[in-house]
Amino acid sequence: MIMPIHPDLRPLYPPDWRALAARIKFERAGGRCEWCGREHGATVLVIAGGGGLDPETGEWFDDRGQSLGWCRPSDWPMGRLVKTILTCAHLDQNPAHNDPAHLAALCPRCHWRHDRRQHLQSAYRNRRKPWAVKDLFDGLISKD
Repeated sequence: MIMPIHPDLRPLYPPDWRALAARIKFERAGGRCEWCGREHGATVLVIAGGGGLDPETGEWFDDRGQSLGWCRPSDWPMGRLVKTILTCAHLDQNPAHNDPAHLAALCPRCHWRHDRRQHLQSAYRNRRKPWAVKDLFDGLISKD
């Protein structure tokens, strides 16, 4: 599975992006998230708040991927099983910077946390789109 690239950003990526991303994820990082150590292809039980459990080992981890110890399967909380697929993240948020020093192999949780501010800004812009024409004529919509 490959992280989709927005069509507007595609020209910023090199032609060999897939090969470069694979080198970062599997040669440099050894198939593990470079921030929390989660293994590519691992299935984890994700619970509310971002923590989770590795069902194969019974090891708990917090929302930052730090180990919290082990527990019996009978003590597992409700959650959902998620397969980890490593992605290649631009650490400086600039898709034109494709030097390996600007890239990291991250699990989806760490990648999302790294891009959180950007995701929130995009969500804000997308929520405001329906009012764009009205804003041209009336100014910003008041929150009163």
